[in-house]
Amino acid sequence: MGKQLTVVLDPGHIAGYNKGVAPGYAEGNMVWKLAQFLTEYLQKDGVRVINTRPNINTDLDLYARGQVAVNNGAELFISLHSNAIGDQSRWEQAYGVSVYRSEYLPGSIDLGNKLADACVNVMRPVTGVTFSRGVLTRLGGAGDDYYGVIRGAVSGAKNLAAAAAGPVRHAFIIEHGFHTQSAECAFLNNDANLRKLAAAEAEVIKQHFGVNATPNIPSPSPTLTLTGGGEKDIWDYCRRFGISEIGAAAVCGQARAESAYNSCNLQNSFEAKLGFNDASYVAAVDSGSYNNFVRDSAGFGLFQWTFWSRKQGLLEYAKGKGASIGDFDMQMHYFWKEINEKYKGLLPLLKDSKDIVEVANALTQHYEAPGASVSPDPAVKFKCFNDRANFAKEAFNKFAGKPVADQPPQTTPVAPVPVEPEVPATPAAPAEPPVVEVSANGEVIGTIRVIYEGADGLNIHTTPEWGDHNLNTVNGPVKKGTFRVTEKIKVGGSVMFKLFSGAGYITGDETYVTFTPVAPIVTLPTKEIEVGSSVVVLRPITYTGGTFKLWHKTYEVKKLNGDRAVIGVGNAITCAINKNNLQLA
Repeated sequence: MGKQLTVVLDPGHIAGYNKGVAPGYAEGNMVWKLAQFLTEYLQKDGVRVINTRPNINTDLDLYARGQVAVNNGAELFISLHSNAIGDQSRWEQAYGVSVYRSEYLPGSIDLGNKLADACVNVMRPVTGVTFSRGVLTRLGGAGDDYYGVIRGAVSGAKNLAAAAAGPVRHAFIIEHGFHTQSAECAFLNNDANLRKLAAAEAEVIKQHFGVNATPNIPSPSPTLTLTGGGEKDIWDYCRRFGISEIGAAAVCGQARAESAYNSCNLQNSFEAKLGFNDASYVAAVDSGSYNNFVRDSAGFGLFQWTFWSRKQGLLEYAKGKGASIGDFDMQMHYFWKEINEKYKGLLPLLKDSKDIVEVANALTQHYEAPGASVSPDPAVKFKCFNDRANFAKEAFNKFAGKPVADQPPQTTPVAPVPVEPEVPATPAAPAEPPVVEVSANGEVIGTIRVIYEGADGLNIHTTPEWGDHNLNTVNGPVKKGTFRVTEKIKVGGSVMFKLFSGAGYITGDETYVTFTPVAPIVTLPTKEIEVGSSVVVLRPITYTGGTFKLWHKTYEVKKLNGDRAVIGVGNAITCAINKNNLQLA
């Protein structure tokens, strides 16, 4: 083959869209999986494949999805679907595979028929009814193609010459049977069947374009679960684990924010850097052809595991279970293993808290710790916490059968549960201010000894928060040495040491970092917030979970009852707020 073939695949709908007659079927989930399988089979033989959806919930408009093919010089565009009929009395009588093409690309008829026949040859032995409904066209009122994705793939052409001027030679919608017909929907609800469909379609494409098979490349893992079916599966797992409805909703919110419920999600910003998409990354890790999974710093999976020790734990757990690294069920069990072993302080919140914002904030701050959660920009930080809390509320309203507003507010802070020694206990209050320890004379409190045998080194951070947003790339990373430190800072579940040199902060949570004090350490006393205190609002979230705008830098505490504080300025009352969202000015 000369020029590399470029194919654009368009999973026709987002997660959960268009339910079918088979239990648990959703067209959006099926076409996403089919696209990932088809991507694997094409890429292993050198075909360049581009997906219109970087994750299962990315939703460009129809015309824009077709334009992805034009903008990338693709010769082939395929939008993947299953069909439906509205008249329920005719559900069992409507079945078969349809292929729609552009009216202005008549050279697509032969390839369209071959793709339809390939689908029929796979489906009919199982369904007993599937047949080819042919290669069809449909025009809109303006004389262009009716279907937006096809119209976009030919840039709105209204004649043969205009279509021929673009790079796309074939633009199809493939309707893989009807999800309103029981036999065809049951077929499409089975991952093994989808693999067979993908293999058959890939073979037709490769033969048509003269792509030669590449030998000795492992086939995709047959146990790969690409999406897990969406947030309802996460909700169900959490409830089986004994997590409350409030806690389950908060976990759903985190998975939505991190991966859009996609257990194979490779952090989008790393796809170009590593040269993988979701499916090829999983296949490479599973086969062993890619061996830098632990250290590549790329977020991965339902909860975007990123730090090397957590990714190492995930990989070892998957191998121990004989599962794909992208397996949804394995990842949910690993999440629960981490909570019980490393994040025990979150257990009381997940099981007993009545405050959904409290649980969402705690998971955001301590379990996920996204970079935005420690942003120096208050607006970015607020949006991070607020979005995830709102996602949790939406999940609760959807699955608990009652609105979040019906839940009584949290009035008593939940005491934290101790965790294993290597991981500091997670506090119940998500907005706990840092605890700073200094020596009696305010200078060096001791030394840390770093022994780092890996290739990457240990990062130095410019601020005491953990993350990739605040790295000192001039002075770090460091691999080994002994360094004087002036402060030991605990922020949430992390321990950081401030270097005497002024270069920044180094984590104290790793086993290869040891601290030796040289002077008695005392904890600086923290003045309590009381009525009349001048305070700064950490997150503008009201006591009942709403939001408000910060018009002033500081506020006065007007009333205080337990963790409920009423704040205002002068004679004006602003709102009631959780005391843990306040800090003395």
